[in-house]
Amino acid sequence: MSVQRLVPFDASVAPSIDLSVTIDRRGSDLHVFYNMAGDVASIALPLESALPERRMGLWEMTCFEFFLGVPGAAGYWEVNLSPAGHWNVFWLAGYRSGLREEERISGISVGRSIASGFGLETVLDLNVLGIGTCEIELSVTAVIAERSDRMSYWALCHAGAEADFHLRDSFVMALGI
Repeated sequence: MSVQRLVPFDASVAPSIDLSVTIDRRGSDLHVFYNMAGDVASIALPLESALPERRMGLWEMTCFEFFLGVPGAAGYWEVNLSPAGHWNVFWLAGYRSGLREEERISGISVGRSIASGFGLETVLDLNVLGIGTCEIELSVTAVIAERSDRMSYWALCHAGAEADFHLRDSFVMALGI
C-alpha cells in the first residue's frame, strides 16, 4: 500500500486543500482511495443523487482520475471518477490518440465519504482489461473545480510545461503483481 500526495500544477491558483491518494494492489484488484482535507467547502463537489452512470466530460468539473499502462506499451487507459458517482474508462492507443470508451468495463463502483473532508474510492479489476498479471504504471490526477469556477490540476507528478495528465513521463508509480 502506498500513500502519496498530489500537487497542484500551479500553486498560485490552487485552493487551500490537501489531496492524497492511497493505492493498493491486491492481486488483480487495484484499490484507489482519494482523500481531500482542508477548505473542502470551497470545492464544487457534485453530489447529485441520480443513479451513477457512465458519462462523458467528467473532467470539465471536479473529477478524480488515474491513468494506467503497461511498461513499454504505447496504449493506456484513463479512468474518470466523479464525486457524484459517475464514471468513465477510456482506452487510448497512444499519446492522446485513438480515444474510445473501454467497452470491457460496464460499471465501476465509486464510494464516497464526507465525514471529515471528502473521500472517494474505487476498485478496478485489472483482469477485465487483460492486464491482471502484468506490472502496471500509474499516473494519479485530479481536476479540482472551486465554487468560484476557478480550476486547478493536481497530480503525483507534472512532467510537462503545461498541465497534461497524458504524458507517459508522469506515470511515475509502478505496481507489480
